[in-house]
Parts: sequence; C-alpha cells; structure tokens
Amino acid sequence: MPPTKSSASVKQRSYRVEAREQSGEPRKAATARRPVAKKRATTSKVAAAKSTPARNGAAKQSSSKASYTLAGVKRASVLLKQVSDATRLQILLLLSDAEHNVGAICNELGGQSQPAVSHHLAKLRDGRLIEPRREGKNNVYMLTEEGRLLAHTVKSLTWLKA
Repeated sequence: MPPTKSSASVKQRSYRVEAREQSGEPRKAATARRPVAKKRATTSKVAAAKSTPARNGAAKQSSSKASYTLAGVKRASVLLKQVSDATRLQILLLLSDAEHNVGAICNELGGQSQPAVSHHLAKLRDGRLIEPRREGKNNVYMLTEEGRLLAHTVKSLTWLKA
C-alpha cells in the first residue's frame, strides 16, 4: 500500500499551482508512460501538399486570429468570471463613480448584509480590480487601473442603461 500524502504537502502543491496559474506560466506536459508508435511514412505528394501554405490567404487569416496570447485570454476569462455576479458588477460600477466603504456600499445596494458585501469585495480584491485604503477604522475601496478599464467597458454598453 503506497504511503498517503500529508495535508501539508498537498497544500504546498496547491499553492504552487495557484501561483503558476496567476503568473500565466504554462503547465508542464505530462511525461509519457509508454512508448509512442511510429508514424507511417506518407507519400511525397501528400507530404508536399501539407507543407505548402494555401495560396488564397487562409494562412494569413489564421495567424492574425491567433495573435492573442494564451495568458492574456486566461486573464480576461478570470476577470469576466469575477464580475459575472450581478452584485460584484454593481459594486464595480458604484466604485467607478467614487470611493466607498463597506457600509456605504451596503446602503447603495439596497440594504445587503455587510458580510455578503465583504465577501464580494474580497473576490474583487483577489482579482486585483479594487484596492483598499485604510481610513481610521474603515477600509475605503477604490478601483485599480484594470478595474477602471473594465468599468468603462461595461458602462459603454448602451443597453445597460435602458
């Protein structure tokens, strides 16, 4: 029977995976466990047809579509997931107008509970869309540059105001 992993080693591994995902570093390829079968040789005409680019410009179109980096697309996906909740999106739009503390945000959102709003603020803070600033006993939240860009993009949707 193989030895079980301790919870400390599992946590340490998960921290490394999270750090790698946040930095945009690609995952390591899995090592092959069995030998791979050799490919059969193709005829010279088929190989030549595969190696020559298309003459109608299809190769140029496919390369221009792939101009987005994988790390950039993943980052956009994470940002959109973070504001996919309606309350978080409302908070983002509210903070685009002015800085607010948790109590003011609760009142603006129609009396939502303080723990619920704090949870949403923590999610937005983890996504680096907002940042807190200490003011006495309270934290005052404001948008980061990414948060301002995202709020501006959302505000530019004309159907949102209807």
